[in-house]
Amino acid sequence: MFENNWFNHDSCFSQISNAWSIPSRKVNSAHVVSDKLKLLRRILKHWAKGLSNLSALIANCNATLSFFDKLEEHRDLFQQEADFRSNHKLHIQNLLRMQNIY
Repeated sequence: MFENNWFNHDSCFSQISNAWSIPSRKVNSAHVVSDKLKLLRRILKHWAKGLSNLSALIANCNATLSFFDKLEEHRDLFQQEADFRSNHKLHIQNLLRMQNIY
């Protein structure tokens, strides 16, 4: 199963390019294309297993933000903590965008 959010990963296109560049032993053009598509499917399936589960990743990021929000209730955040939280919020927005594409 192909997921649209795979295109947001830089390594997706290199996986496709590498799979498509592997030569086929078939002579008939239709068989060559069929073999390449089957190989591409296997390679992308294996590659996708290494991708994080978006829902779990978003939940973990939200838990981290919640921690910093509670910490800020008790004291001011250090500059590094505030910067981390700001960057984390941007990261969550990107994850949610990818989830919406899916």
